[in-house]
Amino acid sequence: MASIRIRQLQGPELRFATGFDGIDTLVDIDNLWDFFDGMEGFLEVPDASIDLRFSNASVVTCSPFVRFLFSVVLRSADNNILCALSVMAPHEVELTDLHRVAIKEIAGIAIAALRSHDIPVLGLEDTPLKTELATNNLLEMAIQDNDIGTWELDLASGELQWNDVMFELFGGTRGTFGGLEEDWLKFVHPEDVSRVKQELLCALENSATFSSEYRIRNIEGVVKYINAHGTVIRNSIGQPTRLVGSNRDVSDRVLAQVQLQKSERRLRMITDKLPVLIASVDKEYRYTFANNNFDIWYALGGLNIPGHQVPGVIGKTVGEVFETASFNAIKPYIDQAMNGNEVSVELDMPPSNAPPHIFLYCAPELDDRGQIIGVLGLVIDRTAEVQARKKIAESENQLRAITDNLPALIAYVDAEERVRFINRTYCERLKITKEYAIGKTMLEVEGPELHAKRRDFFLRALLGEHVEFEAQYGESSAPVYMQTKLVSDVDPDGQVKGVFKLCTDVSDLKRVEAELRKSARIDSLTGLPNRVQFNESLKLAHDRNIRSGAITALLYLDIDYFKQINDSLGHGAGDSVLSEFANRIKSVIRSTDTAARLAGDEFVVILEDLTCAQQAKTIASKINKIMRAPIWINHDEINITTSIGIAFHRGPATDLNDWISRADRALYRAKAVGRDTFVVESAGF
Repeated sequence: MASIRIRQLQGPELRFATGFDGIDTLVDIDNLWDFFDGMEGFLEVPDASIDLRFSNASVVTCSPFVRFLFSVVLRSADNNILCALSVMAPHEVELTDLHRVAIKEIAGIAIAALRSHDIPVLGLEDTPLKTELATNNLLEMAIQDNDIGTWELDLASGELQWNDVMFELFGGTRGTFGGLEEDWLKFVHPEDVSRVKQELLCALENSATFSSEYRIRNIEGVVKYINAHGTVIRNSIGQPTRLVGSNRDVSDRVLAQVQLQKSERRLRMITDKLPVLIASVDKEYRYTFANNNFDIWYALGGLNIPGHQVPGVIGKTVGEVFETASFNAIKPYIDQAMNGNEVSVELDMPPSNAPPHIFLYCAPELDDRGQIIGVLGLVIDRTAEVQARKKIAESENQLRAITDNLPALIAYVDAEERVRFINRTYCERLKITKEYAIGKTMLEVEGPELHAKRRDFFLRALLGEHVEFEAQYGESSAPVYMQTKLVSDVDPDGQVKGVFKLCTDVSDLKRVEAELRKSARIDSLTGLPNRVQFNESLKLAHDRNIRSGAITALLYLDIDYFKQINDSLGHGAGDSVLSEFANRIKSVIRSTDTAARLAGDEFVVILEDLTCAQQAKTIASKINKIMRAPIWINHDEINITTSIGIAFHRGPATDLNDWISRADRALYRAKAVGRDTFVVESAGF
């Protein structure tokens, strides 16, 4: 800490010295008189140890080894030197303009106080004692005006004298003050008494200056922080006779420092807990602040200081911490911040001791005057995030490779109906590109007509419902059937974020289903309806018959001696005969009539809307006739005939099985009378 002195000068010797706040040593200054005598304004010496003017100054060459000196000469109205206000330190001090102004203001206060009192200032020819007394009075007035308490302890009598400011600090009055050392010590905080006594004893034993900062509890019980300085006064034979010094209330400063320290500790605690690097560097790229993550990340081994840990990067350059390659990667962004810009960037760092992927934020650090003094920086290790994104990208690529080759339309649509994923199959079906689709609404992607058909289903899925539906698109001659599934994407809070959409072209499946349905109702050999479809058709014909009142005839047919054909010519020939038999039936009946194969060589024909029974007999006769024509199979002539039973129905409902039975009985009667004919079952008609 620097020392501030007000000194009355009498030739080259120091006649009086009074300490201000911050004094840590009080020494004689010799060989300076010439400097002060010729000074106009102030004298500032950055480093007296290398200044030839001070080569013989004992305070520079010996203890306390003063290096820095700043003095302001205080002159009387007639320009005589009264004293000098000095700032000294045993180390280099960088004074700011604000510091210089403050010292000059203190000097102004002192000179104003000196000039405002009618106390003569004696010249150099006057006796040193008178000069000292006069100057003491003048400086006491200046000190009183600046709230500095002064005290003097007579070592022989133990008598303690205070100025008025001391009573303002400690409380009480001259009348109530005992005037002894013990009367002062009773105000000192109990926890500080032992230390203060020891500091006084050391000052007396070593003839040193006294400097201390301690707490008092004044007469009103208020705790104050006191900054005290003093020195030992000796007689002509070198024996200590008095202790003189000053006290100043520094409670505001101490409490502010305590609060600042609390804030700094809290700030460091916060920054040390954050999973990031936080630092500041000066214009030489040296770290002036860093959180402890630097030590944790890079095992730098910080410096342990009571109460806290100083990270190992403090004082080092960025290049020394991060190695040259990494420093070169981030230096352009630090320089941008040095020029007053805020910078945010994600970087892939070169191989070094730095994380391979980082987020870097830099901002200029300003002093109280708004001048850039360095850069504040924040580094976030993005390595895990980048690697996670890489894995996600790899997974997405694999997923896309799979989905792009599936015969399905796959998409993800968010809650705003915008496409966030779409596979190649979907794009090819809609004749669009993936780049066009991503970010577009489904209305833009699918078009108004298609979107209108599907939107209600999508809105249901947005409400959390699992939706499935089928729809037909395209021309009726070549329809396209799409099966769509909509699955809600629900977050842990139960909110629907979007919808997964899977559309499958089931046109081929529909055609297969149609074929299966057809094969279940159609006889594969003859192409005629089978028993299943016949039963459905007979029921429909029966119902229409009831409504219309017309005559409906049911013809039951089989091939005479068909077993002999199979046995003699084989089943292949038999199948050919059955197929030709069916074709000949179809050639005779009307388009509104229905022919069917029940099983083996058994066939039936439904004749609807007949006006009389004779119409059925005529058709039966034609069937008998057309069947008599030879059938040529592999150059073999085959002659067949058929027997037919006919059963009619008109009027109220009847049992269908009974109707079929009546026709079957008529068939057997036709066989009984010689075959190749038809017989009508009249019962029920």
